[in-house]
Amino acid sequence: MIFDGEVEPCINGGTVALGAYFGVPVDGVVERLLGEQLADGGWNCGAERGSVRSSYHSTICVLDGLAEHERATGALDVSDALRRGEDYLQGRRLFRRLSTGEGVDPSFLLFSFPTQWHYDVLWGLDHLRGRQYHYDVAGDAHF
Repeated sequence: MIFDGEVEPCINGGTVALGAYFGVPVDGVVERLLGEQLADGGWNCGAERGSVRSSYHSTICVLDGLAEHERATGALDVSDALRRGEDYLQGRRLFRRLSTGEGVDPSFLLFSFPTQWHYDVLWGLDHLRGRQYHYDVAGDAHF
C-alpha cells in the first residue's frame, strides 16, 4: 500500500504529504524519514547505496512532506528535522555548493510546474516562506 512507504526518501516525502492531506496515518513513514536524515541536515535517495551527502531533490521532497505532516497533525516531533533540513538549504543559499559557492545545477534556476521531484530555487523559497523561515545576511536562521 502506498501509505506504508517506499525505500526512497523523496517518494516517502510525497507519501507523507499525501497522507497528511487525506488524513491517513503515516507515522511509520515519518519515523523512517527521521531516521534517514543525513549528518549535513538533508536527505538523499542514494543513501541506501552509501551516499553521505544530501541531495536538493530528496531534501525538498522530505521537507514538504514533514511540514504538511506537522501542519495536519500538530506533531512537533518533526520540528528539529525540519529545521536541520531547512538549514541545509539556507546554508547553501538554495542552490550553491557548500565547498565552492558555485551553483550546483543551472536547472535549479529554471522554474517548473508541477515540480514533482526536481528541485528548483522557487520551490525552496516557497517552502521556506510557508514555514516562515527567516535568515539574516550573516546566515543566522530564525523562525
